[in-house]
Amino acid sequence: MLRLIVCLESQIHIFDLQSSVFLQVLNVSPNPCGILALTRENKSILAFPELSSEKECGDVVLYDCISLRLISKIKAHKKSIVALEFNR
Repeated sequence: MLRLIVCLESQIHIFDLQSSVFLQVLNVSPNPCGILALTRENKSILAFPELSSEKECGDVVLYDCISLRLISKIKAHKKSIVALEFNR
């Protein structure tokens, strides 16, 4: 299964790329820079920062774009996330 991810400032839209069918919208913390990462494998794991209005935080949300469910939240850094990338 292939997924197309569209990142807006406060929403992430998930589409099935093969059929062009809209699957889900995620309402997320404001992300004006569109920071996110998607695995290149068939697993389609999406990572994006979770921001807090109270303080800078470096939490990252991991989301499964195939089963459309939250995997986990990771405390990745002490400051705001400025870039994300998956490696092999």
